Amino acid sequence: DDGSGADCAEENKQIYVVTKEKGLYRFAPQTLAFTKIGTLACPAASTSRPFSMAVDRTGFAWVLYNDARIYKVSTTDASCTATAFAPGQKGWTKFGMAFVADAPGSASESLYVSTGRWNDPADPESGYQALAKIDTKSLNLSVIGDSFPSTAELTGTGSAKLFAFV
Repeated sequence: DDGSGADCAEENKQIYVVTKEKGLYRFAPQTLAFTKIGTLACPAASTSRPFSMAVDRTGFAWVLYNDARIYKVSTTDASCTATAFAPGQKGWTKFGMAFVADAPGSASESLYVSTGRWNDPADPESGYQALAKIDTKSLNLSVIGDSFPSTAELTGTGSAKLFAFV
């Protein structure tokens, strides 16, 4: 998307949120209203909960659960399927995530993720924060850099900009 939204279906221009209680909602900024799409019924353990989510340009939400598994969820009806993503790649189990266009105006996009990892959980100075990409075909995680400013939630644009909330 070149920023005009011309190549993006209207339903894919919306803002979506997921709750710990597995509710998927669409948010309308014009009215400040949330509309419940449905409740996720992903094939996850009953104790697992959504942790982070990124929505691709085809209208699928990629939802990371707190057990480090990723599921694809329809933003139309909240139906859910497991992906073949191998949990814990390179020690990553929880991360913020966002889809970002590969170049301004590009129809292709990449899934970026950000995490903090500590060698000693009692000593935050012993670890680092990092940025990576997940190839959405192979579902392999590749680290881009290990000196990202902080663990972050991410968001991206069709004009190839990645933003981090730290």
